[in-house]
Formats: sequence, C-alpha cells, structure tokens
Amino acid sequence: AVGGTLTLTDSSVTTSGAGADGVFTGSGNTTRFLGGAIATSGAGAVGFFAGGDGTETIDKDAAGQGATITTSGAEAPGLFVTVAGTLAVNGATVTTSGAQSDAALAVGGSATIQGGAFTAKGERSAALAANGVDGQTGGGDLRIDGARLVSAGVGVAAGGGGGVSGSNLTIVSGGIGVYAGPLDDGGVSSRTGGAVELTASSIATSGAAAYGAFAGAGGFVSLSGGSITTSGAGAHGLYASGVGLKASQLSASGLTITTTGQGAYGALADNGSTLTLGSGTQ
Repeated sequence: AVGGTLTLTDSSVTTSGAGADGVFTGSGNTTRFLGGAIATSGAGAVGFFAGGDGTETIDKDAAGQGATITTSGAEAPGLFVTVAGTLAVNGATVTTSGAQSDAALAVGGSATIQGGAFTAKGERSAALAANGVDGQTGGGDLRIDGARLVSAGVGVAAGGGGGVSGSNLTIVSGGIGVYAGPLDDGGVSSRTGGAVELTASSIATSGAAAYGAFAGAGGFVSLSGGSITTSGAGAHGLYASGVGLKASQLSASGLTITTTGQGAYGALADNGSTLTLGSGTQ
C-alpha cells in the first residue's frame, strides 16, 4: 500500500531466506525503526531497504539505545537506499560479513548518517558506498558525521556520479581507505568515478597497494584536515590516476600523511590527473 506508516520500537527482526530483507519500505511509505535489532542471513537479504521516495528513519529508542543491523549473506548490504528513497540514521551499529555486501549503500537515493559504527568484513565490500542508478547518472548521496568505518576492502567508495561527504570520521581499512572511481555495487557497474569530500577525518590502511585516498577514472576526492596512515608496500598516501580521457582530481589541505611501506609515496599523480596539496599538508 502507498502512504502506509510502520513504527518498530525495540523490536527484533530475523530472516534466513535468500532475498528476505529484514525491513523493506517501498514507494510513498514511512518507516521508523527505533532501537532493536535486524539480522538477515540469506544471499541478497538486505538489512534495511529504503526505496521508491519513501521516508525512513533508524534512530535510538527512548533509553538512547541505537539499532543493531547485521547481514551475513553475499550481496546483502546492511543499509540500502535507492530510487529516490530517503533515509536518516542515528547511532546505529551495522555489520556485514558476506562478499560484495557494503555496510551502507546508496544507489540513486540519499542517506544522512549521524554517529554509529559501520563494518564490512566480506570481500569486495565497503563500509560506505554511493553509486549511480545506471552507473553514470542519478548518483546516490551519503552524508555522514562522527562515525567509525571499518572494512576488509574499501572504507568509503563513490562511483557513477555518486557522492559521499563526511566529517569527523575514523576509517580503518584492509584495502583502500577512500576511493572515487568505477564501482560494481548493487548490481550496477559504473564507468566513471564519483566524489568523496571529507573533513577532519582519520584514515588508516594496511596491505599492499592499500592507498589512503585514491581518485581514478574521473573521480574526485577532497580532504581537509585529519590524517592518513598507510603501512603496506606501494600503499601511497594520496594517489590520483586517469584512464584514457578520464582524468581525476584529488586535493588535500591541512592533512598529515604517513607511509611506512616499501615504494609507498606520500602523494602521487599520473596519467594526466591533478593532485593539489594545500597549506598545512605534510
């Protein structure tokens, strides 16, 4: 039904089948999930799905307890907002463990996130990702403040016109910390990069070629304040690279960069891309 309203307070939702989303809100509907827990274990089973110009909220309960959302199947994002959906999240803990399962993914929709923790443990997964509906236009939009982001793969990713903006974040990644380039998320493969803009955030990566921040194939990354620390071989702090006619842009100011791996440069640009280091970057 269109125009329906659902409110769940301190509720426990568990599903085990393939494609069995924990909470789903479709076109024109409103959902409020306050405290409580969602757990899914099937392939493609999203924890909380927000789509079709619905208005969704995940918030703390009256006692100040945030929601906990976990998924364990492949291609099962914890939060998924798409096709004009709008989602507001406050103080949630979201954890995914399946392959290609981003903790929070926006494809054409938008989400505003305050605080909480987002962890993606599976292969080819990001803590946060934004992509375009068709891989090129209509990009998803994620705005986040004061959260902890942990990923075995990529911390923050944007492609296909998608965008991520944030402040006061702690990003810990076994792969690239911040990535703006082609993506393959939510069944959509982007052909170009998106945009990531972060302020006062710390980024720490470990592993070979685990760049602190990477802009590729037309991607754009802007970092203001904060720090980058990498520890793997060839794990450059900042790296801007182009493909064909798609040059990338990466800018940083007031940023402290530390690399300890063999062949890991503090900052590198190639293939016609632009890397700008502002005052206070060291």
